[in-house]
Amino acid sequence: MNLKNCVVTADALHWQKKTCQIIRERKGHYVLNTKDNHILLQSDIEAKFADKRNAKIIKTITDEEKRISVSVYVLPEGYDDEGSKDMGCFVKMESEKKKGSLCLRYFISDMVKTKDIFEAVEKRWALETHHQIKDVYLHEDEFRCTDPKAVKNIAIMNNLIVQLLQIYVSLSGRIPRKAKIAMRSDPINQMKLLLSLIGSESIRDKMILMAKER
Repeated sequence: MNLKNCVVTADALHWQKKTCQIIRERKGHYVLNTKDNHILLQSDIEAKFADKRNAKIIKTITDEEKRISVSVYVLPEGYDDEGSKDMGCFVKMESEKKKGSLCLRYFISDMVKTKDIFEAVEKRWALETHHQIKDVYLHEDEFRCTDPKAVKNIAIMNNLIVQLLQIYVSLSGRIPRKAKIAMRSDPINQMKLLLSLIGSESIRDKMILMAKER
């Protein structure tokens, strides 16, 4: 792939030296989520942001409306990148999932412009919206089973739930989090609302047409 001027985001599974090398050789940039798969580097990232003396060289962008804050620590020249080609900075993201519940994530990147990094971190789920809903609201990633039939059945049910939720979000005008609360607290009436929509032949035909156009 030609990755020139493209920014590649990925979770910790793909934070590998070879991945960074391929992205940079194809003229792309990376913002990769980090965890304990590189213990020493992860410890260094956490220590850099914990050291208050580094405050002057850490730049932060905060979006109050989206409740997200991204801080960038630019690495000094000659820093040992442990093979992560052209690594230029450490990144810390803080976001508020729920009221009083803080989500903390760390990243590495070859870029150093805070604005570009903020955009990459904020939009890193853009291609995985469907999966994000299943992970955040249905906890699919926590499902553990070795029975192939059970795994397939769970996947089918979760896909159906997501489709119903997305229709309900459009119908009710609620955001996904509040739609989930409404469905959980009053499932019978909310499902009646959904069924009245799905049962309409004209609306159903329009939905099929829109799906074909996609």
